[in-house]
Amino acid sequence: MLFPLLLEESLLAYGTAIAKARDAVFAAKKELEHIALGGTAVGTGANTPKGYRAVAISELAKISKLQLRPQSDMQYGLQSRFAVVNMSSALRNLALEIGRFSNDIRLMASGPVAGLSELGIPAVHAGSSIMPGKVNPSLAECMNMICFDIIGNDTTVALAVQSGQFELNVMLPVMLKAVLESTDMLKNFVPIFSRNLVAGLSANKQKLKHYIENSPVIVTLLAPKLGYLVSADLYKESLKTGKTIRQLVVSKGLMSEKEVNIIIGIAWPGSGLKAYGCSASFADSEMISGLVVNGGHTLAENSSDADLNVIVTCSVKDVTADKMVGRIKRLRNKPLVVAGCLPKAETVTVEKFSPKASLLGPNSLGKTLEVIDSTLVGHRRIELEDSDATKVGLPKVRLNSAVGIVEIASGCMSECTFCQTKLAKGEIRSFRIGDIVRQVRQEIDEGCREVWLTSTDNGCYGFDIGTDLPSLVDSVSEIERDFMIRVGMMNPMYMPRIRESLLKSFENPKLFKFLHIPVQSGSNQVLNDMKRGHTAEYIQKVK
Repeated sequence: MLFPLLLEESLLAYGTAIAKARDAVFAAKKELEHIALGGTAVGTGANTPKGYRAVAISELAKISKLQLRPQSDMQYGLQSRFAVVNMSSALRNLALEIGRFSNDIRLMASGPVAGLSELGIPAVHAGSSIMPGKVNPSLAECMNMICFDIIGNDTTVALAVQSGQFELNVMLPVMLKAVLESTDMLKNFVPIFSRNLVAGLSANKQKLKHYIENSPVIVTLLAPKLGYLVSADLYKESLKTGKTIRQLVVSKGLMSEKEVNIIIGIAWPGSGLKAYGCSASFADSEMISGLVVNGGHTLAENSSDADLNVIVTCSVKDVTADKMVGRIKRLRNKPLVVAGCLPKAETVTVEKFSPKASLLGPNSLGKTLEVIDSTLVGHRRIELEDSDATKVGLPKVRLNSAVGIVEIASGCMSECTFCQTKLAKGEIRSFRIGDIVRQVRQEIDEGCREVWLTSTDNGCYGFDIGTDLPSLVDSVSEIERDFMIRVGMMNPMYMPRIRESLLKSFENPKLFKFLHIPVQSGSNQVLNDMKRGHTAEYIQKVK
């Protein structure tokens, strides 16, 4: 028995799995930065002058521009190749997730008559010299073969790692060959796979609707309203008579056509959506709108016309939070979803003024449709847990068609006493430069002429993933399009670390010559009480 899922939910789950596997690759990379150079004879350092090891590794780091550091245990560093096999297994796990996704694409695109035919895939070449019009999932098949190759490379590395003897493993060359071959295959083909297959996937809405309408199992969605025993009888009657669950429910007067549509997601009522606060909140509202529209909803012009209202809140300061509370009070007479920072930072406050409202956290956007579904049928839902899914690449409905707001990170590294954002978004989680560049390119291709790079604090962007804001700005600037870049707010405490390279980045004519650096106060006592992380004298160094 197959239970119907939203196609978007399935695709987001694939994205979460691949993102987790990708993050494991980057985590494994950090282990490779510890090297045993200077160990000479089996890690003893024999016949090397004092300080040789530190100097040699420092010079190699400068030449390679890698964050290399000495291995703490030199004997371990030469006899064990754990770091290499850890990277290889991370690449294998990434291949397993991508391969699984490719398998499912092949199945969902099979057809158009005998297969599932749930997805349409781009025709990248003539599918057959015998059968005109045939579209083969060639790119998915190619990706599968690459994944098989990577799994085989991991087996090679595993055998080589365990073949080391005593203080030395001489099998490193074959390990590196296998790992580099795997990374090269992924680096070369994933962009092609993404651009020429994934980006061109389309839903066969007619076939998907047919599956939902004719599946007796959708009675499961109606069971909370109809009851288990009635739903079980409807299921049996549907199988026996061939009538759909919708036909049986409506003909028996158990539910109206509209009620069935809302619950099973065939047609959606209008939703009113309003955002407040910083540009990151507006970016969240654009993504929520995009998810809503992609899920079949319409966006109402105003709250009075909406069947359900969504408010994307900000809670950075008390005065802002008070404004949000007032808005929540005015909207609580209809089904309401409170999203953004306030429900995460001040859950009790929101529940006090709107106890029936559903709550959606700023890092839980992947649950948007589930929350809206439940709220529309009278079931309150709370989704405040942080998700591993990135916000980059989500569908959006722009507030301004000429401006693309791109979130580059979530959370921050500060502990400011006056700001509740840390409570809502947590520690810094930077999104990958490659993902951000692809998102910016998409914004420009869809008509944007201005791109805002935004987050809670742009100044600490990348510190958690081994990069920084200037590197991101330089990569975005390299996109060969006619557009301008606006860099969002950054705290002063991180400026000395990136000042010189950021100033160099700002020499690019694509950047607005504007920086938002909130100093807050010239009093060291006030800055200390606010836990701002900088002093009045510190500001002079930034100038």
